[in-house]
Amino acid sequence: MAKSVKGRLSDRMLAVAAMAKSCGLFCYDKADKPKIVDIGCDHAFISIFLIQEDIADKVYAVDINDGPLEIAKKNISDYGLGDSITVRKSNGFENIEKGETDMAVIAGMGGYLIIDIIKNAKCLEKGYKLVLSPQSDIYEVRKYLTENGFRIVDEDMMKDAGKYYNIICAEYCGDIQETADELNLLFGEILMKKGNATLKEYLTGRIVSYEKIIDKMNKEAKGTAEDKKLRIEQELENFRFILDKYYQEG
Repeated sequence: MAKSVKGRLSDRMLAVAAMAKSCGLFCYDKADKPKIVDIGCDHAFISIFLIQEDIADKVYAVDINDGPLEIAKKNISDYGLGDSITVRKSNGFENIEKGETDMAVIAGMGGYLIIDIIKNAKCLEKGYKLVLSPQSDIYEVRKYLTENGFRIVDEDMMKDAGKYYNIICAEYCGDIQETADELNLLFGEILMKKGNATLKEYLTGRIVSYEKIIDKMNKEAKGTAEDKKLRIEQELENFRFILDKYYQEG
């Protein structure tokens, strides 16, 4: 039996794979496992894991750069999964045909790059799933999805190597366009309703940090960076509101 690739994956990437599994369970009425494209596959470790853990029926490991693709091919061969994982050079979805995959995993990129990749996807059909873990700009990603025909089905937040990460499962619904509540875009409606413990930790830490900043600004000359102070106070108000609404004990 081939060795497991699990030890090569960070906690974050394991959480991404777990979201891909749950996203399939949430969204598929059929017994078949999804066919998944791993966009920006790098060394293809998550592609390998998706097959080893029986999360995907077939994986397309794609990247825009030749170097990672060559390493991906070697790794896939070493794990004996050449029949289940196809390596393909592609700029995002560019070389993925409609109907070839049911789900895409996109992780480890900035939010704006992820948005550009989704914008240029020609293979999206109703019911297509996205599992996204942006490095940054989570507000913009949520906003784009909400306003461009996607429904956020699930979301998780976790901490890996001292940094906070969000992981989203979204489903393409077509032409539906909605305007989301600002706090939902900022912090994630599902995370708040689930009482996600990592979100609570994040908000609590931000409150402590921002209170120190406000205290320092109050001791400085009046009128110094007043606009910045007002912005920080508004953010503090948002943090406290969410903790009061969703994280009250008892």
